[in-house]
Amino acid sequence: TPIRTDATPFSDDQTDAILADFRRDGYRLIPGVLQPDEVAALRAAADRVFDDPRFADNLYAPYIAVRLFETDPVFEEILTREPIITLLERLLGADCHLVAQNFVRNDPGTAIDTFHVDDTLFFPVGEGMERHDPRVPMPVFLATVQIPLTDIEADEYGPTQFVPGSHASGR
Repeated sequence: TPIRTDATPFSDDQTDAILADFRRDGYRLIPGVLQPDEVAALRAAADRVFDDPRFADNLYAPYIAVRLFETDPVFEEILTREPIITLLERLLGADCHLVAQNFVRNDPGTAIDTFHVDDTLFFPVGEGMERHDPRVPMPVFLATVQIPLTDIEADEYGPTQFVPGSHASGR
């Protein structure tokens, strides 16, 4: 298997710190989780999905593949890769489940390139409110795990930007 099965979760202290940052900022970058051979395996599997006509039903757009767990065992294996799975179970609960497993191939000029809410806005701010009170923790009903398969050294190398605290904006 190209995905490591011997990887371990972060320590409880590391996990607590990561999740505290996530709850405060609405995201948390965790570099260096996957090994180069795992990244290569995921890239190769993604290329096969985009290139193989058998997976036409898995293409949402020319640059978005969906339900990847249907296409290649490597996508199934990444779902339980440590430390990712333990972080998600601590955040969402042990009975959390997969909603989607997508791949976005962001070639120049073909990308999702606007700021957007990834899903439903669960807690809009009330009339006259500028934003939610940061002292009140926002419940987390879903989380998106984004795994870049290329280095993103600057904005022009990748589509992923986050606005710290925007999860509490209510908009």
